Amino acid sequence: MLSSKTKKYQVPLNTYVKIGMMNVVKEWWWAFAVPLVLIIAGIIIGGGWLIGLSITAVVITLLYLLFWGVQFYGLSQVPQGKVLFDKLSYEFEQKQIKILKSQKEGMMMPWENIKSVTKTKDAFILKLSLVQYIHLPFDIFQTENDLRFTEKLFERKGLV
Repeated sequence: MLSSKTKKYQVPLNTYVKIGMMNVVKEWWWAFAVPLVLIIAGIIIGGGWLIGLSITAVVITLLYLLFWGVQFYGLSQVPQGKVLFDKLSYEFEQKQIKILKSQKEGMMMPWENIKSVTKTKDAFILKLSLVQYIHLPFDIFQTENDLRFTEKLFERKGLV
């Protein structure tokens, strides 16, 4: 059976938080309309309202970003999220993805669990949910053929 394998890789927490925050901003972009509406309302009403509503808009935006940042950092602290930060290797096959902690310990993940795959300049990001994803830098693939096979597999599954 055709498959591609990766070397063991552990995603750094800062990378996970950075990518997670970008995903949240992309998916919840419309939430930034609330502070914008507050600023526009302050301009329309005028007077002291402009300053008060502008400060409120900035505070709401910062609290929103802080909330999501805490969610991503907190995921690394709970037992259910710790598996995302272990040193893992991956094996991509037609029917499933094997996520291996060691040769004898691992789990199978069906392709249906992956919502989408984003290809950046140096990695694949497999999105499982809004806060869960798998970051796969290109340099962890054992050969160039493994990388190309995996990319074609993502395309055939309609994930890219």
